[in-house]
Amino acid sequence: MRRTTATVTFLTALLGTATACSSPGTPASTPTAREQLQAAAKAMELAGGAQLRIDQTWPGDAVQQVATVRWHPSLQAVFDGDNLRLVNGAAFQANRVAGKTWTRADGPAGLASNGHARGPDALPTALLKVYQRIDPAKGLARAAAGSPSVVGQEEIQGTPTTHLHAQLAAADYYTDPTEAAGSRRDELRALLKKLGTTEVTADFWLDRDGRLLRRVETEDSTLGQVTTTTSFSRFGVPKEVTAPPADQVADTSEVLDFIAAAQQP
Repeated sequence: MRRTTATVTFLTALLGTATACSSPGTPASTPTAREQLQAAAKAMELAGGAQLRIDQTWPGDAVQQVATVRWHPSLQAVFDGDNLRLVNGAAFQANRVAGKTWTRADGPAGLASNGHARGPDALPTALLKVYQRIDPAKGLARAAAGSPSVVGQEEIQGTPTTHLHAQLAAADYYTDPTEAAGSRRDELRALLKKLGTTEVTADFWLDRDGRLLRRVETEDSTLGQVTTTTSFSRFGVPKEVTAPPADQVADTSEVLDFIAAAQQP
C-alpha cells in the first residue's frame, strides 16, 4: 500500500507541476511521450516488482511464460512455477542430474561460469536478453531516449491507459550505451547481430498511475518477425528469491558426465 501511495505522489509531483504553477483558467500542459515514459520508469522502479505473463510468437511457433519478478532493489525472478530462478545475475534451472535437482545456467553478472562456453551460442549470453526484458524501468528509460510518440487513450481489460509508441535500433533498446566496453553490453550486441535483430518497435500502455500494464515488442530476426507481449499485474515487491542449496546444484563436470553416460550405446 505504501508503494502505491508513493507512486501516485511521485507522479503527481512530476506531471502535475504545470497545473500547480499555472494561473487560474490556464489549461495544464500535457506531458510529452518522452516525459510520460520517464515518469513510468520511475513509477515501475517504485513498484519494485510484479507478476509477468510473457507471450512470444514467431513464424510457426509460440511460447508462453509466467514469472514473478523483483527488479528493485536487485533483479530476481522465478519462472514457470519454479523451473528457472534468476538470483542477482545467476541463473539456476530445475534439472535432475547426478542425483541433484538443479544445474547452474550462468554465473555472476550474467557471465559464464563453471566452464560454460562464451559467446552468442552460450546460454549465459542468451539469458542477457531475458534480464533486459524483465527489468521494465530500464527499458522504459531507454525508449524515452529515442523519439517516442503518443498513440492515444485505450482500455486494457476495462482499465484506462495511455498508449505510447517507440522505434529504436536494437542495440540502443536492449543495451546501455554508458556501460563499459568489454562488458555484458558487447556480449548482448553480438547476440543481437547473430539473431539478425537490428531494430525494435515497442508499444507501451500506462495506467493512470503511470505504471506499465502491457508492452509489445516487435523485432526482426533470422526466424522472421518476433513479437513479444508482456503483461504486468500484481504490482509490489515479491518475497526474495534465493539460490538453491549448493549441494543440490550440479557442476559442469557432473553435467558432462551425465551427458556422456546418456550417449553410451
